[in-house]
Amino acid sequence: MIEYIDVYCTVRGTKSDGKPMDLDDATNLGGLIARDATYGTFGEFTGDYWDDKILASARQLASVDLIKNLSNPGEFGFRLRIASDLFKPTSGGIQHLIGILAGDLGILQVRGLTLSLIRVTDVEFPDAWKESMKAKYRSGAHSIEGIRRSFALDENKPLLAFSLKPRIGLTFDALEEITLGVLAAGFHLVELDTRNLDLEQNTVDLLTGLSQKAAEVGKQNRITRFSINLSASAEVAIPICASLIEKVPAPMVVKIDGGLDGITTIQAIRSAFNSQNGKETPVITTYPLLRNVIGQRIADDTFLNALVLSGSDIIYPGGAPNLGGYRQLDHSIQGALANSVDRYLNMCSSGFPMPTVAGGIYPGQLQAYYELLGPDVAYFLGGGVALHKSGPVAGASLCVRILREARKLRERAGRAEFAAEISGRLLEEAEGAIEVPAGADENTFRYIPVQELKSIAGLKPWFKR
Repeated sequence: MIEYIDVYCTVRGTKSDGKPMDLDDATNLGGLIARDATYGTFGEFTGDYWDDKILASARQLASVDLIKNLSNPGEFGFRLRIASDLFKPTSGGIQHLIGILAGDLGILQVRGLTLSLIRVTDVEFPDAWKESMKAKYRSGAHSIEGIRRSFALDENKPLLAFSLKPRIGLTFDALEEITLGVLAAGFHLVELDTRNLDLEQNTVDLLTGLSQKAAEVGKQNRITRFSINLSASAEVAIPICASLIEKVPAPMVVKIDGGLDGITTIQAIRSAFNSQNGKETPVITTYPLLRNVIGQRIADDTFLNALVLSGSDIIYPGGAPNLGGYRQLDHSIQGALANSVDRYLNMCSSGFPMPTVAGGIYPGQLQAYYELLGPDVAYFLGGGVALHKSGPVAGASLCVRILREARKLRERAGRAEFAAEISGRLLEEAEGAIEVPAGADENTFRYIPVQELKSIAGLKPWFKR
């Protein structure tokens, strides 16, 4: 029995006479896209020559159905069904599929039509296809519960990480001082940022030594780790990963971002280090670098799901709840906030991966984020730590104290809708921690009062969802 990958597409076009594309045009276009994505070219294979050269089942490899008019003139939606056997999931299939869908398929040229849009709006993989990827790559990966256990996190305590800023240009002595100081202040993880990818042997030796020192910071009371950025080819990443596993106690954490090598390198590490071959498996954190670029052609979560199915454990999914930077959340932000929170909590309820909030988070937002998202979301801060007027260690200390008080207030509130706000003294410190940029609104970096969240339709504390 043939199983299919269902690819939902939206197309929009006009005819050569300027009229909108009609249903017949859309049907023909859908067939062309199906052929182009698999076995065909710009026309049909006809004539005697091909009679004994194309399998009778070739037309079953791809088909189009569910063609329907959408809201705009000349715009149609359809489902492209592609035989899943064409994209073997454990031998580069998901990379191949994304390459096709995000590649020249999106710039298809058709005689008599001018296409202004070809976009994949959703991709659904058959269950057997997904299960084979999970068996191969996620068997050595980590669940949210497993990550919390590895970091010995108390109930309702979130994972707190610093994506080290400045991204590049620091002396190693400064990098070490900041890393160890931030961990001593109460953070669990410090990771090299996306841009920091110096994997020359002498640098790796220094970073390995720092990883060993970082593991000693927490001693017997806390788990503390430093993560090297291994967003390189598998050939480069695997031997470094092997060395780290030998020298750093579990959980060993590495960063592998979703760039050109991302999916393949994550898969290679999951294949090389797992319980089946008796080797410790690292915790992998991922920032999906190409998400927005690929998302212009393919549904945003397709690339994200590929990274997760390949074995990423902690990932920034994009679309984090936007709390704004002002005392009053504007209406456009309010309208999208509940959906965004739901998306995060749905990821948490699935058990993996652990989603992160990241990118522009500052101390005054932390209690509101905690009230909405809870402890199974990881808080990855960069500028919110590094931009503190007294330096990153002071910034880390402030963030730890805010989240500690947020937890206490949440526990004290019981089953109430929202917790009380943090103390006036801590609030004042949070609001004065970061210099407001010249020309910016004076309310930038202000504390977000959690009581204001009550007025936003659909918002509840994380434990009530």
